[in-house]
This record gives sequence, structure tokens and C-alpha cells, in this order.
Amino acid sequence: MSDRLPMYPLDAVVFPGARRLVRVTDDRYRALVHHLLRRSDPTERLLGTVAIREGYELGEHGAQSLFRVGVRLQLTAARERPDGSFDIEVLGRDRLQLDRLLTTGDFPVGEITPLPEQRSVVHPEVVERARATYLAYRVVVADIVAGRGGLLTDGFEPEFTEDDDLYEPDGGEPGAFAVLDDDTGHDPLPRDPDYLAWAIAAGTALPLGERQQLLEATDAQERLALATDLVRGELMAMNVIASLPATEVARTRWSPN
Repeated sequence: MSDRLPMYPLDAVVFPGARRLVRVTDDRYRALVHHLLRRSDPTERLLGTVAIREGYELGEHGAQSLFRVGVRLQLTAARERPDGSFDIEVLGRDRLQLDRLLTTGDFPVGEITPLPEQRSVVHPEVVERARATYLAYRVVVADIVAGRGGLLTDGFEPEFTEDDDLYEPDGGEPGAFAVLDDDTGHDPLPRDPDYLAWAIAAGTALPLGERQQLLEATDAQERLALATDLVRGELMAMNVIASLPATEVARTRWSPN
């Protein structure tokens, strides 16, 4: 039997372990945020998301087609603006399959099936190849950003600051993936194959369809092999036309909690 979970479809793929900032303006999703904030236990402020295959986030009939595999999220912080909209932060927890979307209530509710991650033995060569490829990718992107005077970083700064009036952030310590933007020169990537796969998936600028492929991969072995191929494709493209890297690099912060 399917579980039920409030749903917030987005025009992006969110991965387990990744934090994402969202501006909430639509009345239905503002109602969803109010619903979650009424829960006294922050760990129970859960919702789901799937990426929009066709359509838009806003409007009652905006999302015409959705991917079925998405992620369960935890609302970790929220700030209400004077106009009634919200800035929220959500943390990806684990994968889900959307079986049915119910839209007759105050906000969308999904009938979902959890998709537990399948643990697999990952060959060390697959791990090292993925690590080396991704680190090379970050070096190339950093060079391009430096050559543009930092233009690619526009919009990457967190929307929340220490002075913002947030509703009960989760209070967790910075996670192992918080060092992905580290500039000390040491290798910042996690060693665990599962965490590594999600870190590479979230940290690489890829088209939505390819990011969805990474989310739907059944285990770390498949995800790392696919990520390596996709990142190599990005490297080849950047070697031909330096302006090709997309605009999501370094936007995502990580936590393994």
C-alpha cells in the first residue's frame, strides 16, 4: 500500500543529501509550508518532490508531466516574507516513486512508494575513475570561472544568512559534504561510494534528463559508472567551447544526515 506525502514538484532534480533553497510564491505551496510548520517536531516536516518533465512549477495546471522517481525532503528552514511568500531550505533524504498525485486538496499530495537504496559492492577502479574524472571537471570549471571574473558564480550565494529570521532550522552540524566548496587544495570528496555517487550527481552541471538518470540508477556502482561517462562528456564539451558548462555548479550544499 502506498504512503501519502505532501508533494512539491520542482523544475530541478534534487538528490539525497543535497540541500536546496526554494522561493515559494504559489498559494498551494504556501499552504503546504504552513501545514509543515504546524508540526512541532522538525523531523516530521516531510514532503516529497519529483522533477517536472514538461510544464512549470507555478499555476494550477503548470506541471503537465512529471517524472515518477523523486526524493523525500525535510523542511529544515523557512522564512516568511511580508507578501506571504516563503524562502525555504529543504534537505534530500531518500528516493521515492510517485504512484499518484492528488490535487483536490489545499496542496498536492502524492501516493508514494519508498525506494530504498540497494547496497552493492563497488569495484575500487570504478570509484577512483569517478573521483579522478570529477576532480578534473571541477578544475576546468574553476579555471573557466576565474577567466570570467567569477561571472558563473552569480546566483550561487545562499539566500539565507545568519541574520535571517528562520523557523527552527534543523540545528545539525555541517555534514561531510559541506567541504565540497573547500579551497584548501586537499581532496574534498567522500570515500564512501554511495555518498560519492550522490556528491558527483549533485555537483555536476548536467541537463535535467541526465540528472534524472543518475537519480534513477539502482545502486552506487551503476550511478558512479554513469556519472563518469556524463562528466567526461561535459569535459569534452568544455574543451571545445569554454562557455558550455551549465550554471548549477557549486550551488548545492551537502549533508549526510
